Amino acid sequence: MPTRAVQTGLLDTDVSAVRFAHGKRLLGLHELGILSIRDLLTHYPFRYDDFSKVVKVVNLPLGQKNAVLGTIHEAKGRRTAKGGFLYEIAITDGTGVLKAVWFNQKWLADTLTVGKTIMLLGKVEHHSGYARMTSPLHTLVTSEPTSMPSQDHDKDILSVDSGPNPVGIAPVYRANGKVSSNWIKRIVLESRKLILEPLDPLPPAVRIKHNLVSRQIAWQNIHTPSVQEDYELAHRRLAYEQVFFAQLSFAFEDVQSQQGLCAYTHTNCEGFNTELAALLPFELTDSQQRAINDLYTDMASPKRMNRLLLGDVGSGKTVVALHALLAVSKSGWQAAMMAPTEVLAQQYASSLGPILDALGVSWTMLTSALSAKDRKEAYAGLATGDISIALGTHALIEPEVTFKTLSLIVIDEQHRFGVEHRHRLIAKSPAADFFSMTATPIPRSLALVLYGSVQASYLAHRPSKAATHTYFLDSALAYKAYEAVRKAIRRGEQAFIVCPFISAQPPGDDEDVLYLDDLEHFSDEPYITAAETELLHLRSKVFPEYRIELLTSRVKSEDKKRIMSDFKLGVVNILVSTTVIEVGVDVPNATTMIILDANRFGLAQLHQLRGRVGRGTKDSQVFLVAPKPGESARRRLRTLEKVSDGFKLAEVDLGERREGDIAGTRQHGAGSLSLVNVIRDSALIEAAHGDVVQLLEEDPALTLSKHLHLRQELFRMQGAGTN
Repeated sequence: MPTRAVQTGLLDTDVSAVRFAHGKRLLGLHELGILSIRDLLTHYPFRYDDFSKVVKVVNLPLGQKNAVLGTIHEAKGRRTAKGGFLYEIAITDGTGVLKAVWFNQKWLADTLTVGKTIMLLGKVEHHSGYARMTSPLHTLVTSEPTSMPSQDHDKDILSVDSGPNPVGIAPVYRANGKVSSNWIKRIVLESRKLILEPLDPLPPAVRIKHNLVSRQIAWQNIHTPSVQEDYELAHRRLAYEQVFFAQLSFAFEDVQSQQGLCAYTHTNCEGFNTELAALLPFELTDSQQRAINDLYTDMASPKRMNRLLLGDVGSGKTVVALHALLAVSKSGWQAAMMAPTEVLAQQYASSLGPILDALGVSWTMLTSALSAKDRKEAYAGLATGDISIALGTHALIEPEVTFKTLSLIVIDEQHRFGVEHRHRLIAKSPAADFFSMTATPIPRSLALVLYGSVQASYLAHRPSKAATHTYFLDSALAYKAYEAVRKAIRRGEQAFIVCPFISAQPPGDDEDVLYLDDLEHFSDEPYITAAETELLHLRSKVFPEYRIELLTSRVKSEDKKRIMSDFKLGVVNILVSTTVIEVGVDVPNATTMIILDANRFGLAQLHQLRGRVGRGTKDSQVFLVAPKPGESARRRLRTLEKVSDGFKLAEVDLGERREGDIAGTRQHGAGSLSLVNVIRDSALIEAAHGDVVQLLEEDPALTLSKHLHLRQELFRMQGAGTN
């Protein structure tokens, strides 16, 4: 038998080396992303059909999924009134008769014939006086195992050995038209004959600490579990492995990036605090003060800071960032703060600019809208160090922008930037402290999965005492929302009306992007509501007496600035927009929002949007309007009515997700997290995080002999990227 090291090397052999993986089936495997034996073994079942608990026909409960074993004593097929084909069998197990029916599966007439022993798995219903299953899973049971069906008759049916539990727990794989779930099962079984005992990349101490089975046993039991407990142990081991390597990838890269860097040490972080407190029209919340203290501690350290601030909408992240910017200025160095949109960058200028001016701190704003003359002056001031702070958009990463001593980089709404954008800004000063912020509240467990070794601070509470009430309305009742807008304007307040798209056509390259936190939430209905058509409708039919403006990504920069200024001044009554207002818009007098076609947005984005109101002292209201949404969308919209805390909302949302269904979790070098649910597996994620920290403290470069295979596995994963 080949050595364990040789067997481990075979994991990266082309999958075509496995018996049955050829021809049409091989093409099907490739379409599923299965190129190697490793890919095959990590193509885990997405569900299991439990044939192990056989119930007698006489005891079958209605409406529940159960397995029944019996003999076919009647079988017939016929054409339906609509020209389809119906095939029906009746089986008996000595206690009663059960019927089963399938539609448009004519091939079953050659397979399910009288006298054969069959096992059915499905839900039972009453039909014409009989117990019946509709389209149940089925397995023929014979005294001798038979060969696989030919490719021409590649149906999801297997003949198996008879016994007390002839099938047991049957895995079901994601498949396609070229290779079925049962063929994948057979090919997986064949692959395990080639690789009996590969090396386990997890250190023995870690496996012992958490009572984890070996990788080989886990692979065996996740593909062919004998009992539920086998699957659970396998799932726990493999989910831990996925999280462990995801975090190790981040942490190892962070450790390596620190090598040879001479980080900036900010020694006078609190220098402006007294003067700043006098300028702020509010007192800091406890969580804001804790976040600022976290920043000061990191910035004073000789180690490069890498901190993430997670805050609910309206929780006051910008003022926390301001304290960091001022600490840099007091040290005599420079800082850059980058926003994903021009609207948000303009918000920096209007909210932070006057404070910086009052404190005598030089600053500039860089966006694509800046004139050539102003851009040239900004470039010169940053290059010489005469300008301390640069606020801006992607314009900050342009090659022409250079800094004399850039010691702090701040990225707001960092998930809206690509990895390349972040790296291009960091490349301007690799030793600079790094501080990122997001208004998407997520639990600590998800933050660890997404951001690995980044240290996190949280802002859990909004400084405002105003309440925001959310209401879901069917589109037939949308008039109630428009009437609420009218009443708000009569009180001297303002409103937002948000649409999913700019125009009545599907989004193109210049459309505002829907950052859906779950693509399944996207509706298949025709595009109904668009900002441009809604603007015309409101101006001509609904609110002709009020001033209404449009704000989308297509609006020119100078017009955006004018429209936002007029809206803040109260000159504009209603702002019709897309998701361009999702971040960075702070108008305390805006108290009412209507989100049209709300079923087209994910929970996180709807929460972000409603955070644009309720930013002052007046209570606010948000109307989620949707045209007859499905049950899933209706449940999500009703959740927003009841839950206002963004962190709790994230837990509700993530708790309902399927395993691995996490936006952004397929990070570079992290591999797949297909078995992980961040709410259910939070303790496992915390455990893996602690193990990674301890491991790299002991062996930062992973050069100890006991970590050799671990290092090889990590480098293999990082080289594979997001395969």
